[in-house]
Amino acid sequence: MKFNLTTSSLLLIFIMSCNSKKIEESNVQQKKTLGIDLIEALDYETTIGTNFFIDSFTYIPLEYSEKTTIRNLGKPYLIGDSILLIKGFRRIALFNKKGDYIKDIGHYGNDPGGYRNSLPKSDMSPYQTTVFAQGWKDNYIKYSLQDGKIVNSLARPKRENNVPFKSELIIGSFTKIDSSNFLGYVVNFQGNQPEKLVIFNDLGKLLKTYKNHQSFIDTDAVVFSPTEGDFFHYNKKTFFKEDFNDTVFEVDLNGIKAKYVFNLGDKSPPYEEKETLTFSDRVNYAFIENIIETDEHLFFYVNYQGEKRIGIYYKLLDKTEIAKLSEMDDLNSVGLKNDIDDFIPFYPEVIQGNNIIGVTPAEVVYNWFQSNPEKVGKLPPELRSLKDIPQDGNPVVMIGKLKTR
Repeated sequence: MKFNLTTSSLLLIFIMSCNSKKIEESNVQQKKTLGIDLIEALDYETTIGTNFFIDSFTYIPLEYSEKTTIRNLGKPYLIGDSILLIKGFRRIALFNKKGDYIKDIGHYGNDPGGYRNSLPKSDMSPYQTTVFAQGWKDNYIKYSLQDGKIVNSLARPKRENNVPFKSELIIGSFTKIDSSNFLGYVVNFQGNQPEKLVIFNDLGKLLKTYKNHQSFIDTDAVVFSPTEGDFFHYNKKTFFKEDFNDTVFEVDLNGIKAKYVFNLGDKSPPYEEKETLTFSDRVNYAFIENIIETDEHLFFYVNYQGEKRIGIYYKLLDKTEIAKLSEMDDLNSVGLKNDIDDFIPFYPEVIQGNNIIGVTPAEVVYNWFQSNPEKVGKLPPELRSLKDIPQDGNPVVMIGKLKTR
């Protein structure tokens, strides 16, 4: 079924999602800010190039050896002007901007200085000079990025009144909301969790809670994804989106309000069926994740029909596009077409300042060279050298310089 998201329906979603203030129906810009239509975009996928919003790419092949191998790579971050922070499975490592390995931060292991989970999908905010990993005592360990040593341990926030729930909150993901406080997503394991989001300090003191207004029937199955509660930062503000919710919220100590609503129509995943959806049913719904934002664009990934695509919302045009799968599709996902260098695709992951950063898996790089022998000779020497990357090697970090208009 196909319907248009009208201003009145946006208002209804806004009120139901936030239980907040009314908005002016006559405000056209408000409609553009809230409504992002994906129904038509999913039906009419297209090729999306990078030349429209990126001036140039820098390619950084990460040093590959038994000592430096990174598996299940998470989000890449620039630390200052010359260091890359890379998280992977049981690995947190620093590389320079040539891709040379520098050192690890902490290590996996149940021993002093060790962590249980490197949190490869966790978000870093502009405020951080440290990095977190999950400890072995229901805590998070804070490591210094300067010397790699443990700074302290982040305590899990607790309720003052622990009836009828346990006093400790299960935090699925979190981010720094300002220089001293954290915003955490509370996992709804039982289907009737009273909190959705909490703000707390590094001592575990609960400063603010935001209610969860959604529920599902608990079947005793454990259904949770590390990306279920997703945070991103833009313009010194913090935003949150949950898997089974089409609304992006702006959150701070003063309150929570809707920023965007993705209109998915009948492709919107039903929260009440969160724990009962079979895999075959799940592929009929579109799941939005890993949102990043610039002044002119909103980038996001869409998991739909068993495949992962990239979408872009053009703010100035009030238009949405979804990248189509191509014959060159790798790893069951599709990147943005690299029409700047006519080279490997781009998978955007992080916005930092005027940089948009992504990671292209080694397998994609390897397959590109195997499938495009006629293009190899046209590449500059520094890009031709990437032909030596093995299929199971470390990925290539791509840093795009955003265009300014």
